[in-house]
Parts: sequence; structure tokens; C-alpha cells
Amino acid sequence: MSPPTISEPSFGSNIIEDKRSDGYWVETFHFDKEDPVPGIITSGLVSGEIEFIDNPIAVHAASEKAGTNGYHNPEVTQPWTKHLIGKFDSPVAVVACDITKNGLMDLIICHTYGPFMLKCDMAGGWVSWLENPGRDKLGDGKWKERKIGRWPAMHRMKAGYFTQKSFLEVVAASVVRGEADKVSPIMVMC
Repeated sequence: MSPPTISEPSFGSNIIEDKRSDGYWVETFHFDKEDPVPGIITSGLVSGEIEFIDNPIAVHAASEKAGTNGYHNPEVTQPWTKHLIGKFDSPVAVVACDITKNGLMDLIICHTYGPFMLKCDMAGGWVSWLENPGRDKLGDGKWKERKIGRWPAMHRMKAGYFTQKSFLEVVAASVVRGEADKVSPIMVMC
């Protein structure tokens, strides 16, 4: 029996945004668990801006569900809308999860990293939560921010149920133990 033939995919490109000042992170983001397609979360190390770029297909579906658009238009070709939802000193990793369990995806961000790993900010490494306010308040500015904790040079995170099944946990790891320290072991924290 011969292996199945796998067709070669083709790739294309579309410009979603063309005036970014800087970029570091891109994350798929379902604003609401009901969204048929995701939007995108972007961040920049230099600008510090966390932005939600809303997919026009999701916007259209949400307005139809709420009965606010007055007509049905299945062909959605509007531009993607950008919303500044947070601003931090040197944001690094971004994780999307529903912390409040209300069907809206929130964000966890590690930030205040420092200029580079061997000059990490020893008072930084913050992990913060941005609470999704809902689509009806999306244009009202930055999302409510809460601090979760910190460790210098915090660099990567994942959310899940790692040690139990009752509440969401965040696993986080720094890139180095501290300033100018590439040899000491780091901790992976939950």
C-alpha cells in the first residue's frame, strides 16, 4: 500500500495593517467565544502598545447577532479595525484566555523586560492581566489592567490547567536568572 498523496498547499498574502511603528508579537485572538473567525493581537517592544486588530467578518457577525446592522451582507470586505487596548514598558509574550469565564477572551502579558536579556530590569518581569470589556465597550480605550506577579526577565507564558482542573493557571519562564547571569538555572513557575 502506497502512502496517500498530499497536495502541496499554496500561500498568498493580504495586508491587514501597513503603518506599524514596530512589532514583536502576533497572536490569534477570538474576542468572543462566539466569533466565527479570529482577530489578531499585536504588540511592539519599543512602542509598548498592545493592539487588537478586529476581523471585519467577526464584527459583521457580532452586529448581525445583536441586530444592529439592519441588513444581511455576506461579503465582508471592510478594513480591519485597530484598537489600542494596553500600553506597557517592553511587552514580550501575550497569552489569550478567558479568565473571567464570561465567554470573552482576556489577555495575559509579560512586560518590563529591560533593554535585553543581560540588562534585564531586575524590578521588572511583570505578568499582567487585561480584562476584555466586551464588544460594546471596545472603543472606550485601554482595558482594565491587573497585576498577577513578577520575576525578572519574564519571557514566555502559557495558560491552562496544569496541576488541577478547578481554576486556570499560568506557567511562566524567564529567559535568564537575572542581570548578566546566563549560567544559573531558571525556574518555570505556575
